[in-house]
Amino acid sequence: MPISRTAGGVFISSDSTGTGGTAKRVHSAASTGTAEEMRVQSVVITAKDANTSNVWLGGSGIATGSNGGLAPGDALPLGLKSGYIDLTELYFLVAVTGEGIDYYASYR
Repeated sequence: MPISRTAGGVFISSDSTGTGGTAKRVHSAASTGTAEEMRVQSVVITAKDANTSNVWLGGSGIATGSNGGLAPGDALPLGLKSGYIDLTELYFLVAVTGEGIDYYASYR
């Protein structure tokens, strides 16, 4: 699904697939939206139901097995009371090319 925003830009959602063994940004500001729009207050990242293996989340140096990962269909909610989460600095990694995540974020 492409990135979508509700009226007033309160909520964004998108999906992303990866290449096996290569860390990929959850969202690249260059693809849609400005860098400022990718700074969100909360985000829920969900491993796609159709995945056949875990998805790992972390920084640009994330590696398979470096944390517990998300099993297919599992979700991880992240939120802050103050400050922001920069989606361009959050990475995911899949073991199987074409598998990935969905995410839903609020930035107001």
